[in-house]
Amino acid sequence: MAVFLTDDGSLSPAGIYLSFGLPLLLIENKARHFNGFLFYFGIILSVFCLVLFVLFRLKESRMGQKRLIRKDEPLSSIINKLSDHSESRDYVVQCIHALYMAINAEKIAHAKANDASAQKPPQNSKADSMLDLNIQQLISHCLEKHPNDDLIGNVCFGLMTAFATSKSFATAIVEEADTKGIDTHIKFMKRSLERSKNESETDEKSQVAAAELQRKGALMLGAIADQSIPLAVLLAKEDALAVVLDAMKWFKNDAPVVQWCIFALFNLCYDNTHNKCLLIEIGGIDVLVSAVGSFANGGGEIVRQGVGILFDLMRITPEIDYNKVRGAALAAGVLEVLAKIKEEGGLIERDENVKQMCDRLVESVSNTPIKVQGGIGGEGGGNGGLRKRLN
Repeated sequence: MAVFLTDDGSLSPAGIYLSFGLPLLLIENKARHFNGFLFYFGIILSVFCLVLFVLFRLKESRMGQKRLIRKDEPLSSIINKLSDHSESRDYVVQCIHALYMAINAEKIAHAKANDASAQKPPQNSKADSMLDLNIQQLISHCLEKHPNDDLIGNVCFGLMTAFATSKSFATAIVEEADTKGIDTHIKFMKRSLERSKNESETDEKSQVAAAELQRKGALMLGAIADQSIPLAVLLAKEDALAVVLDAMKWFKNDAPVVQWCIFALFNLCYDNTHNKCLLIEIGGIDVLVSAVGSFANGGGEIVRQGVGILFDLMRITPEIDYNKVRGAALAAGVLEVLAKIKEEGGLIERDENVKQMCDRLVESVSNTPIKVQGGIGGEGGGNGGLRKRLN
């Protein structure tokens, strides 16, 4: 049977001939007048099918779409394949994608089954099962095996983001930072960004993949940082703030990249004095003001979250030199940007929270004396629930 069928069960060239040519030959051989018409017609039909077969195989091999993962394959089997074939690009992409789809399908099913607790991840979830199988180290291993492949980076970052809501993942990444390898992901983002800067002749497809990698990387870092302040501090110590700011500067005209970078910065720095001080030291205020100004006309989410993080940075605390922050904001042109936002008007009219934050920012950085009770936006300043409103 191996002569007539391929490995995946489709007809081989010999099988095609057996299916079309031979039956027609036998039919005609029994006919009263044998003139070969049906036989030759069968041969032509067989050749036509054979050509289609070859063309399909060529297209499949070029596009790399040979299916390596069976439908409904057990998670343990997929992870074993990923471990055994981590050097194969096709295996890594398909295995990681299958794991990602399994987590998402479970989340959707959980939400439909119990809308009241849709925001809570299910107990003993597939994400937890994968973590028990050391998927985190395996992802890091795949990134190390393919250090310059943005496609693999994209699928790995997507799976990491899906893990972010798992409590066991957050605990593991804090307690076992050295072995779980979150630094591998941040270094991967750095290398991709450096390639984008240095390869001036990179084709458009590669640039799109590089931008998407930074977007997903920022989304991943922001989702992880949202779990706890210690986790956000750990990420900052691994250069998460610096790599996100660098991506914002390089892809400054790419709205999705800028939006998710601001999301990451907000979650990394909100109510986190350590990370705020670090962000200020590495020039974060200048980058933030520039990004908000570039999208002041119509960049709803970018402006909303950008104003939110600037508002949070301007809160007076004993650990932060307020005059230094105020001077940096003025030098970056924050008053001009806020004036542009007010002039555009759309977001201010739709979102009262943004309007109030803009007014307080103008008041806090202008030369007029300000009355402070518990810091700008601090106690008595209306900052309660800011995180909930902006995320």
